[in-house]
Amino acid sequence: MVRTKMTMTMMIELLVSLFEFFRSMLTIQMTSEFLSGFLIDIQVNLNILCIQSHYLIRNGPDESMTDQLIEASQNLMLDLEALSDHQSFMRSRERDHRELSEKIFARVVRWTLLEAVVLIVVSGGQVVYLRKFFEKRRRF
Repeated sequence: MVRTKMTMTMMIELLVSLFEFFRSMLTIQMTSEFLSGFLIDIQVNLNILCIQSHYLIRNGPDESMTDQLIEASQNLMLDLEALSDHQSFMRSRERDHRELSEKIFARVVRWTLLEAVVLIVVSGGQVVYLRKFFEKRRRF
């Protein structure tokens, strides 16, 4: 069995590759169980982004141009990932607000129906009471 020593760069590259592999799984969601459903729901989303940068010392004009192109493409990819993360955040936020507005709408409809039933019962009771109040009783 051959054992090799891991250098610091090998360890960093291993960690970076692991972070890149599990990056989609590193979106952490925490909700409060104490206040959940009572008054408010608290949700905190963390999206961990690992930026990998390779700075190699190269000599020559072509290598420096290549390094500039690589750096520009990495910056473009980072901006694209940030835009994608922002878009997914906005979608989840819109979904949460839609669910909240649908819950509120359902509550408003239930209360309106309950008020209509109470109004009908009260008006019927008043009609019966007024009939009995103005009714003439005949004595035989």
